[in-house]
Amino acid sequence: MSRIIEFVGVPCCGKSTLAHYVAKELKYDETQYIYSHIESSTKRIVLKLFCTCVFVLTHPMKSALFIIKGLSPAFFINFAFIKWVCLKKNIVLEQGYCQLVMSFFEQKTLITSKKITEIVDLILPKTDDILVVFVDVSIQNIKNRIKMRKINDLPKFSKNDDIDSNIKSMQYCLNLMEFILKKKKNTAVFHIQNDRALTDTVKKQILDSIKKMI
Repeated sequence: MSRIIEFVGVPCCGKSTLAHYVAKELKYDETQYIYSHIESSTKRIVLKLFCTCVFVLTHPMKSALFIIKGLSPAFFINFAFIKWVCLKKNIVLEQGYCQLVMSFFEQKTLITSKKITEIVDLILPKTDDILVVFVDVSIQNIKNRIKMRKINDLPKFSKNDDIDSNIKSMQYCLNLMEFILKKKKNTAVFHIQNDRALTDTVKKQILDSIKKMI
């Protein structure tokens, strides 16, 4: 049985920094983090398409459910890639299953617990132990961090007129998802308020808390 630690939160909340640190300290696999940050987009695209083809061939019925439930090809491709990454044991994700669910609702105004539950039940693995770390940051801090990012690394919602509403919508989705996941048998939930600077002391405190839960 694999153990998965997934960091999830609004873009610019500090997921990648924390995921990389935790993976390094616990000596967990971080294949997904590595491929998300390689400069060669061609290599990343080819790998994702390969993972998608493999999943369709090995799980044709489940693949059809993604179409039936109205999930986009991009959603399905990213799911297949995450699924392939999680074939490894003991892995850290910074763009995993739950982040994928949140991205589905990123540009939507109607978010319901029923729809979130439906997608979570479809994509979350039933046989792996999962620790989902929700990284929470205030709206003002997210906006401050957006200003520090390069133009080609800006989240999609940062280009919208009403950034505050987009962030609130994603936070609402995350709150609902956290509530839903707490009821899952093989899923543990941990919540971090990440408004402080990520000093070595703060990162160690977070790591110690995670160690107690795995």
